[in-house]
Amino acid sequence: MLQWVLILTLSFFVGSIPWGWIVTRRQGIDIRQVGSGNIGATNVVRALGVRWGLLVLVLDMLKGFLPVLAVRLLAPDRPAWCGWVAASVVAGHMFTPWLHFRGGKGVATAVGAFSALAPWATLMAFGVFLIVFSLTMTVSVASLSAALAFGLVYKVLFDVAWPAFAPAGLVVLLIWIRHKDNLRRILRGQEPRLRWGSS
Repeated sequence: MLQWVLILTLSFFVGSIPWGWIVTRRQGIDIRQVGSGNIGATNVVRALGVRWGLLVLVLDMLKGFLPVLAVRLLAPDRPAWCGWVAASVVAGHMFTPWLHFRGGKGVATAVGAFSALAPWATLMAFGVFLIVFSLTMTVSVASLSAALAFGLVYKVLFDVAWPAFAPAGLVVLLIWIRHKDNLRRILRGQEPRLRWGSS
């Protein structure tokens, strides 16, 4: 039991690495003072352009993907534990202690974690993201739709048992909660569309 506590703790701290803040600080910008104030890739695109936003996206996805993949390879018969590692990594991103527990919204990190946990369900959810984003050009709407789609596909289509589904369901719920301000703007018709930078 102690080893799992250590694994979950380590996963949390891996997830807590605030790549968006680190990358933008190296460019002389505090991402928390720009745009939405979020440390995720979408806000980095607004602040520094597509190239830097993609870098942050990849780094945030990797910090979700690698811990879950490691546990899946080491304990392939413990899908529930893989799920809790995924939840721990995403929680670390959302509540990073390095930024006074004010982190990002967890979408990119969740994509990485879910890609290791359930790649086919993640691929289907990504398809939903692309469709919704092409129709709305609004990252938050597409992200929330994809998160919900993943939860439904993972539970219903793949018939995952509740103990294994619970951590993934928790991540989906946390993503929606972290987007509460976006949801208010969406309902008011004030959510900004993504405008691609030039660099």
